[in-house]
Order: sequence, then structure tokens, then C-alpha cells
Amino acid sequence: MFRLDGNPWRCWERTTLAGVLNGPEDLLVRVALQDRKSRYYQTEFRWPALSRLGPNDYRGQYAQVTLRFGSAEWSFEVANDGEQTILLIRPIDPNAAEGVQIRLETLFLRPNGGEIVAREEEVVARRQGRGWRTWSPSPTSHRDGATLTAPLRRHYVAVIEPAPDLGRRLESRTEGERVSAGPDAPPTAQEKHYVAKVNAARAAYLGRFKHVPKELWWMYAAIPYGIGWNMIWAADRGEPLEVCSRDWCVHGNYGEWVLFNWDTWLIAAAAADYDTELAHQIVRPQMAVQTPEGLVPGIASPLGYTADRGMPPDASYGLWKAYQRSNDRSFVEEYFDGLARYNAWWQRNRDGNNDGLLEWGSNPADPPHPQWQAHTYWASRYETGMDNHPMWDDTTYNPLTCTQEQTDIGLSALHAWDAAVLARMADLLSRKKEAQRYRDRAGKLAQLIDKNLWNDDVGLWLSRGWDGEWCHRAASTCFYPIYLTEVASGHVDRAVREHLENPGRFGGKYGLPVSPKDDPAYPEQYYVRGRIWPAQTLLVHWALREAGQEEAAANLARRCIETMREEWLDAGHLHETYNADTASGDDTAESDPLYSFGIMLPQVAWNHLRDWKLDGTEVTADLNVFKDHLDTDGRLRARVEPVEKLESLVD
Repeated sequence: MFRLDGNPWRCWERTTLAGVLNGPEDLLVRVALQDRKSRYYQTEFRWPALSRLGPNDYRGQYAQVTLRFGSAEWSFEVANDGEQTILLIRPIDPNAAEGVQIRLETLFLRPNGGEIVAREEEVVARRQGRGWRTWSPSPTSHRDGATLTAPLRRHYVAVIEPAPDLGRRLESRTEGERVSAGPDAPPTAQEKHYVAKVNAARAAYLGRFKHVPKELWWMYAAIPYGIGWNMIWAADRGEPLEVCSRDWCVHGNYGEWVLFNWDTWLIAAAAADYDTELAHQIVRPQMAVQTPEGLVPGIASPLGYTADRGMPPDASYGLWKAYQRSNDRSFVEEYFDGLARYNAWWQRNRDGNNDGLLEWGSNPADPPHPQWQAHTYWASRYETGMDNHPMWDDTTYNPLTCTQEQTDIGLSALHAWDAAVLARMADLLSRKKEAQRYRDRAGKLAQLIDKNLWNDDVGLWLSRGWDGEWCHRAASTCFYPIYLTEVASGHVDRAVREHLENPGRFGGKYGLPVSPKDDPAYPEQYYVRGRIWPAQTLLVHWALREAGQEEAAANLARRCIETMREEWLDAGHLHETYNADTASGDDTAESDPLYSFGIMLPQVAWNHLRDWKLDGTEVTADLNVFKDHLDTDGRLRARVEPVEKLESLVD
């Protein structure tokens, strides 16, 4: 059960990056901007307005984001200090902000949510015996109705704090009308007081990452910043949710939130590295939608969930990684039974020909969404998480078995690895019989995979039809069996040498593409046809470390940095997918600019410096493995942290 103790204000409002939300009370204070010359008025700032991501602390300590409004770039900062929430708004270039006016709006998001009362130079929001007042110590500030306004050309400070009188005090009639100062007014002592609190909150937040080498902060920052800004408040659930992209939850197909399950587990592992409470809040809502049959639905939203299908079963490994990176046993203790039920669901539902290996599928169900399908060929492709990949172009869906008639190499390997992880979890919990049962199953599956799905002529594990015909449309998922210690080491060596690192297949400067370069679909570079998908890349990197393929793992980690580097530095983007030839994510509308998958590219590189194998063996690498990407003079940090270049407002 989620509880938001203490100060409730967070940057979790899905409709704008420039707002601070009191979720339990449905109360939002947001920045709108107006161009006084054109009269253009903008109330929501989402991904198209993004210039640079900054922190967005789950605990509310500090948040910052840099946005665009026409030619003006500006910074929005929020810090919680006790019961006070402080907002600091600053132009990056004051000259570019000439003629732009800040309009600080206070509003309840639900009908009949509460009352807004304006008096003198403050705005009070009250609801059910609770009140909050918003006011500004900046001399440029002026109240216009229920809105506080000031020029963007000068820094602006606002404060949200409890209003003990709930706005019942009458406006003073004896005071003269306040005359706002011009944009060149110097910082006042009161402003400096609050700016110092914001600066202290920023320093305290960044101080939590002292373990990150300064030479790689430019890259690592993408992990907490990306995770932070994809956390939104789900009003109907009364809790925050980590979504794949907050823009997908605004005027989209899913309602006000959406969960895609295979993203969740991998992101939780990254969050556990620096905030275990955040990682648990990423996981718990996903586990909360698990069905009585054990399925964790592939998609869940306010409209309902996909009762017919899951998504790639990487849950146990993601949570085992969360445990290893945090040493928090509750990632095992709290979720083991649900993970075991999820494993059993796959075994019961996705072995259509009863050969011990698995196929993707879709069960009969009533789709809750008008665009969703169930019990169809395309629904079975959606379960893969790689919807239009050519690996399934020629498969047949069998409605009697509810599966495709093609044994899938990626799914079978993930299911085997899931069993191996559950064995380790059971060991940790001293559940010895279960541990042995899962260990036996993992070993049996690994043997079946190497015996039946290794194609010695090709030198790679491949999917295979029930009629025995090989599917030669390979994918990055064909490297998943590298995880399995029971597969032949010679097979691992060949798969790495002849395919993973072969520049004519999966090798090259960027990576990892989901299709080899000699596949007819590769030139399309459309969605899951040829492009780089970070989730599969992360899973393959973990597989390489497990097999002791350190050189190949290091090379893949470097390719991940090469892929995300320029768009992260130039635009603050972390894309869903990237062009495998150019590393562009902006070359197609089908690649969201800030998506959970994009966070996994820097996650690969960060993990490469220090990680643990399944059995707990630590694996490390020297920082110089990334020598071509080290920020030795601070220039890369300056591009990632633009507010650090702004003139100090505090003596």
C-alpha cells in the first residue's frame, strides 16, 4: 500500500513537465508562458518542449528540467524544504526571453475538487479543511486574478506552503496597491534565502551519486533523470507509476496511465542501484495486476488489461538484479511467490506442441480496448514485445493451442533463465525443494535448446517450426542462450564470433540491431525491423557477462554509449529505438524521445563497470574501457547540466 508521507508535492503531473502536483488532493501548480507580442499562451510543456532533462527525485527533494518556448530556453526547478515547496524559474539566456511572461497557475484537476481564493499577492487553494497558499518573494511578481505573473527575463521564485487560515482572512483594504519591479531588479535578501534552499537541495540530491565517476556522469545521469521524469501520478490508483513514456498517458490510447510489463523489471534493476524505495514502487503496481492464473498482463491501463497474453518473461532476472545491486532481500522475499506463479503460467500456456520448449501466443479473452486483439495471429506477435519483427512473418497461429506453430528461441531461453533465477531465489529463501525443482527445469530446458534449436550450419540458435523447418530470420534474441551455462561453450564462441561481432551481421559501431544487416528487412529501419532496441541489448550484455565473454561485453557496452551519446547530449533524448546505421532516434515518429527502453543503453555501460553474475560472482571493468567517452575537462557535464552555468543568485 503506497503512502505519500510528509510534503506531498512532486513533479508527477503527466500533462506537463513544468508543474508540481499534490496528487492526493488533485492540486496542481504549473507554469504557463505567454508571448506578450503574439499573445501566444502555452499551459502544457511535454516532450516537444524538452531541451534538457534534469533530476526528478522520487522523494521530492529536488527536480529540474530545461524547456523551450519559442526561441527562449528556461529552467524549472523545484525543491521541498519541510512543508514548503520552492519553485525557481530562470531563463538560460535573458535576452531570448524578452517579452515572455510567466503565468503561475493554481488549479484542481477534478471537477468540484476544491476552491481557489485570491487575495493581495497570494493564491489559496482549499479542500476539505486543508489549504495551500502560493506566493512569491520576487519583486517582479504580480497577482492577476488567480494567477501569479512575472517576466521570464528575470529569475522568479514562488513558494507553496500550508495556509492555516484556509484563505478565510479578508483582503486588507488599507494597503496600497503593489507596484511590480522591472526585470532588472537585483535579487532581494528574501529571494536569496529561498534560492539557497534550492541550491542546497540540488547539492544534496547530486551528493547521493558520489560513487559515480565524474568522467561518466554525463552518461550515467540519463538513468536517474530518465526514470524520474517517466514517473506520473495515477489518480484512480492513488499512487505514482513508472510508465514507458508520460506522453503516452496524455490524450493517448490507454487512459491516464499504462504499464508494459517487460520494461518494468529492467528499469527496476536500474533504480535499485540508487533508490530501493523507488524500485519497489516501480515493481509493486505491476505485480498488483497479476491475474489469479498467474499471468502478469503485457499491458495494463485504466481501460483494463490484456488477459490473453504476457510479454517477454524477464521479471525474475530483473528483480534478482535489483536484489544484487541493492542487497535488499525484499526484492526476493516480497515477489518470489508471484514470480513462481508467472513462470508456471508460461509453462502451462505456451508449450503448444508439448516438446518442453515454448511458443508465443494469445489466449481467448475479451479485449478491453477497441484497438487490442486477442486469440489472433497478431495478438501472438504483440506478446513478443517485438510486434513487426520479420522472425514471425511466416509463422502460423494455431487457435486450438493458442500459440504460434514455431518454437521461439528467445522465449525458450528466457523461460529457462527464469527457472535458473527462481532456483537462486529459492536458495536465498531456504526453500530447498523448490530450488532443486527450478534448477532441474533450467538444466533440462538448456539441453533442449542446445539440442533442438542450435543450427550448426549457421552457427547460431534459431527459432524452428513444428514441422522442423528452421526460421533463418534471426534476431538479437538468438543470443539469449548465451546465458545458459549448460549450452556448449563452442556454440557460444561461434555465436559471438560469427554473428554478434561480425560487421556483416550484428556487429558495427552502434548496437545492438534487432535484425542482422543481411536480412531483407534490415534496410527498412522501421520499428522492430532492423533498428536498435535497448532492452534486448541489455539482456544480451547480461548474457555475455554470465558466459565470461568479457571482450564482447565491453565492445557491446561501448556501442551502447556510441548509440545514445549525441542525441542525449544534443537534445536530452533517450529513444525507444535507434537507427542501426546512424544512431538517430529522431528519424521516425515511431520512436518516442523519452522512453523506458532508452534508459537501458547507459544502463548497459554502467553495469559493465560493476555487476554480478547469477551466482553472485562480481565482475568489474576499469574506467578506461570507455576511454573515448570520458569527460576529462567537464565539457560534457556542462551540456547535461545547463543550470550549473547560470549566474549564481546567492552571494
